Formats: sequence, C-alpha cells, structure tokens
Amino acid sequence: MPLSETCTIAHNADVNSEVDWWIESISGPDQIHVELPISAPITIGRALGQHIRLTPRQVSREHSTMRFDGGSWRIEDRGSSAGTMINGHTLAPGADVPVRHMDVISIGPALLRLMSRRMTQGGSASTLQVMESARREDVTLVPARNRSELAASHLVALLDAAEHIANASNEKGVAEAAIAALSSATGFENAAFLSVGATADAVTLVSASGNIVVGGQLRVSGSLLRRAVDGIAIHRGDEVQDSGGQSIAGLQISQAVATSVRSGPHHFGYIVMDNRGGSGREANIDDAASLLAAIAHLSALALLNFTRAQTELRLEADRRELFGGAMHALVSAIDAKDPYTRGHSDRVALLAELLAKAAGLNGEECERARLCGIVHDIGKIGVPEAILRKDGKLTNEEFDAIKIHPTTGHAILRDIPQMREILPGVLHHHEKWDGGGYPHRLAGENIPFLGRLLCLADVFDALTSARSYRAAMPLETGIKIIRESVGMHFDPKLAEIFLSIPEADLRACIAERE
Repeated sequence: MPLSETCTIAHNADVNSEVDWWIESISGPDQIHVELPISAPITIGRALGQHIRLTPRQVSREHSTMRFDGGSWRIEDRGSSAGTMINGHTLAPGADVPVRHMDVISIGPALLRLMSRRMTQGGSASTLQVMESARREDVTLVPARNRSELAASHLVALLDAAEHIANASNEKGVAEAAIAALSSATGFENAAFLSVGATADAVTLVSASGNIVVGGQLRVSGSLLRRAVDGIAIHRGDEVQDSGGQSIAGLQISQAVATSVRSGPHHFGYIVMDNRGGSGREANIDDAASLLAAIAHLSALALLNFTRAQTELRLEADRRELFGGAMHALVSAIDAKDPYTRGHSDRVALLAELLAKAAGLNGEECERARLCGIVHDIGKIGVPEAILRKDGKLTNEEFDAIKIHPTTGHAILRDIPQMREILPGVLHHHEKWDGGGYPHRLAGENIPFLGRLLCLADVFDALTSARSYRAAMPLETGIKIIRESVGMHFDPKLAEIFLSIPEADLRACIAERE
C-alpha cells in the first residue's frame, strides 16, 4: 500500500487481528507477505508445501523452521547449504535462536523481515497514520551530491553531527543528534525523524523540532515520504488540500525535503524537513538535501550497529541460557545420586554470590562466583553412589574417592571456554587456609581467591544441611563453627566479611530447608 499525502498522529490505535505476526520480503525474486499463526511451526524452504516458499536455487528444500515459544519466535536452520542469517549473524546448523520484531532474516538471496502489529502499534511513541489527500503534491526525486562537495559550513555541521551520533546510545539519541544538526545548519527549522511502522501507512515519531507539530498533530507530506524511499525527495510548494480540507499551502510550506534512513536491507525510517509557516530563512535546498543525505547515512550506520549489537547480546544471552541449562542438568544428575545433597549446589551459588557482593566485587565477579557455586561439585558425577549415600563415617579409601572430585570437576570443565575463569574455584574449594585441605594442600593466599570464597559458602551450607548421618545444624551453630575456624579452615579477611552478613540474608539462602 503506497504512502498517501499527509500523516497525522493516531493515539491508542485499535488493533483487531487474529494474526499479529507476519513475514514480508525486503528484496529477492519472491514477493512474500505471509501471516504467521502461532499454533504450529512455520517451515521455510524451496520444496512444495513449505509455509514460506522461496524459489532461488540457493535455498534448501527444507531450509529453516520458525516456532512460537513463550511469547516470541525462535528460528532454526535445518542444516541448509546456504545458511540462515539474523541481522547479519550466521546461525549454526541446528541452532535454535530467538528472532524478534523488525529482525532481518537472510536466506540465500532472499531478505525477509519479521513484523508484529502489536509491537509496533502498542509502543509508547506516537504512531502516524497516513491520510489520503485530494491532490498530489509536486515532489521530485533528486540525486545527492557527493559529500566532498558539501559547503564548508555543512562539513563542520556534519563532523559535529557525526560525533554526537557516535556517542548516542539508542535510536532516540541518534534521532535527536540528527535533528539538532539539521535544524542549526540549514534554513529548515521544522524537522522530524520518523521510524518505520508495521505497515506502509504508518510511521512513528522519534524526534522533532520547530513547528512541525500543529495542533497536537504532526503534518508530514505522504508523497514526500513515498518518494523518499528511493532517495532524496524535494517538495517545492504546490497548492494541495488534505482530506481534512486544510491546505498544506496554508501552512506556508515553500520548501521541503526528505530522505530514507537506510543501510542495505535495513530501512530504519525517514528524516523530513520543511519551512512551513514562513519559519527560518530561505534555504539552499540542494545544499540542505546533500547534508540531509550525509546525516541520514551516518544515522543508518549507527542504528545498524545498534541492531547488530542487540542481536549479538540476544544470541549471547540465549547461549548462556542454553549453557546454564546444560550445567543444571549435570548438577541434577549429581543430586539424583545423593538425595541428601539435593539443592546443595544452588544454595552454595546463592551464598557465594552473597559473599562476593559483601566483599565489594563487581557484577561480573559476582556472577562468576554464582556460576562456580552451581558447578563446584560437578566432579562428584564420578564418585560411586554407594559412597555418596553411605550412612556413617567413610573409610580412608572411600574418603580418598571423595577427595578426587575437585580434580575430576576441573577436568570436565577445563575445555569449556565459559568455565575458564571459574576453574580455580572448582579445583580448590576444599583447600584450607592452614594447608590441611585437598587436592594440593595449598595454604594462605596461595589458594586462589575464588577457591577461598567457595570454601566458606560450601562449608556453611554443608553445616546447615541434613546429611545421612546427622540432622541439619541451626543457623547459629553454623555461624559459630565458621567463627571458630577462622585462620585454620578459612581466609580470615573473607571470614570476617562472611560473619558481617546479616543473619536474615544468610537465612534466606537456606530458608527452604528450615
């Protein structure tokens, strides 16, 4: 549906659609617009019967599958020859990763975009619905001059805009920097940065300046935006009536210019400027158009970087979640071997994180302590169940079998990149400050810091947990034993910090068992 003549703000748009999601083509030989019901998997490929059928030979017969899971879509590459990309990131074969509103999916030469009506129209920003006008405006499409031909004053403005755009941390920051630069450097006091909406007849206001908002409504030339999709569009001021009967000429627009904010297949929106109401000086529209094109280009690159960074963070979070699930599965396997230590690793993780925060460690270090707590006993997977479940005192041989679990755990985890920083805690959490621990009988500060920290968390939970040979000790008794063991079993400084933690916080870590 083409953009029409004028746009007005529409608040609280009513979206009544049984299907909220769809896939649309950006480029490629196939024109695709497929609505996506969430009740069943969506198949993508070249074979007949695929929900989304793409004809290029580079597309595998059964290329990818999309599934709706927990409020969002996930896409899996089914071992295709050409691969599947999300916002420029290539998916590993068989990988199942999240894909969200406005993500660009690359399959061979086909570029597709996932869209959601709810995500677009349910946001906090104003949505601009295009309105038909009685007549079309005289809008021409012109090429931008090379950026090296910009006027000297515009080159200064471009450098200043580049600095502010580079320092922006989100779309609004980019838009504000672009609008500020254009308003100060050109004769156009009225400018707006618009992001693309869910459909061709809707865009979203991100930032604006001047009198471009009139009576609570943003008036933007629809034909200007329609032509701006392909480059720089210039309006030179015909008499035009919009559907409400108000003449745009009545706003005294003698000049207007717009361009799309685009980088490759990623179309982020538009920047539009005009001198309605007689505002500002008469601009050199060719110079202004060239500066507009340059700033739109910088804005698109910044927004593309945001998109890629957000995609990478999202995929990394998904990988961490998958990895965490695998680690919990291994820990659960250990818990199944010894019901008396069930939940021990989760509680040690809570206590280790609590102690790390009390010691003033940063967020990354606290997360490292928590993860180490989860996997610190993973080596017990190699200890016979008969020993783990034994009532009463262990023989020397049985205790020797227990004592190898830190070394076994270290061997299991050492080739996993995400585990490298926590290996010292896994290997040395049974060392003692006085050198009487295992496996290497290290003493004092020769014991890695994470090992000393995990030692406190591990022992405290063991004391306050039930075992096959004794009941759980009260919290106060566990604290008393920690205090009596300072300088022998535990690092004196860390033990002092541990003992300063409020009892209510310690109790919260063991509350489920008391």
